[in-house]
Amino acid sequence: MRRHPPSDAGRKTLRMKSDNMATRFRIKGHGGVKLAVTDMGPQDGPPIILVHGYSQAALGFVRQHPLAKEFRLIIPDLRGHGQSDKPTGAAAYGSRVWAEDIDAIITALALDAPCLIGWSMGGWIVGDYITHFGDRALAGFGLVGSSVTTGSNLPKASLAVHRANPALQGPGMVRDNLADNLTATVAFVRACFHQQPTAHELAEIVGFSMLCPPGIRSHCRTRVEDFRPAYARTTKPAFVLRGLHDHFSLDDIHAQILDTLPGATAYEYEASGHAPFREEPDRFNTDLANFVRAARP
Repeated sequence: MRRHPPSDAGRKTLRMKSDNMATRFRIKGHGGVKLAVTDMGPQDGPPIILVHGYSQAALGFVRQHPLAKEFRLIIPDLRGHGQSDKPTGAAAYGSRVWAEDIDAIITALALDAPCLIGWSMGGWIVGDYITHFGDRALAGFGLVGSSVTTGSNLPKASLAVHRANPALQGPGMVRDNLADNLTATVAFVRACFHQQPTAHELAEIVGFSMLCPPGIRSHCRTRVEDFRPAYARTTKPAFVLRGLHDHFSLDDIHAQILDTLPGATAYEYEASGHAPFREEPDRFNTDLANFVRAARP
């Protein structure tokens, strides 16, 4: 049966900075939560779903908009983030919930074999989707500065480094005190970069980071998952990328990913930290485009 995208009543068209036409959808995910989803590029182009990280938003992928000349870019605000609905309670942020949100987007927009690419926490959402739905509906998938385990399942050396670094842990980010929250958010954003953003870019990133409430941040950061068994069952091409100055995806985390996905197309960017898609966008866009073309012959 052919899938149909939402009616015009549920969307509005915006002109983006890249001069590509973008459509903003409000798509119902798990439990009826409305997800803000940007759809840009040719409707018959190979679809790429870009999934942002912890306390971020679709706006973080603005430097990937040039890809919309060839590809159909689908960029959601995850539940609890950006302009999507923000339900409270830990049950609204479980593995099956995240997976069903991605499935709802694929179904509602009638996406034909998209490549599902997740950055940082977004990579966990890729793991959630593959755990519950497999990779049958995908052309391929990718992890950028991410991991195949979370929480106490992370490699012990990396876990110790993370716990010792206040900027990475960001305890103030889950507090209601606005001053503490903002200070911790700025430190966290700076820790994501080797090539530090300009003052304007920093203000923009911190601004949309603050749209994620403290309680939801806490639910997102306290997950304990092991996606390795699900990835071991995959048959589709995989894309793995990290910056060599990444404070989050350290050597043993990257090695764990490659052990889990030994056939993956893997890249390490010498001039990037945790956000290579922003720090080296031209190289990132080229590598991602080549991966998607190869995954969809």
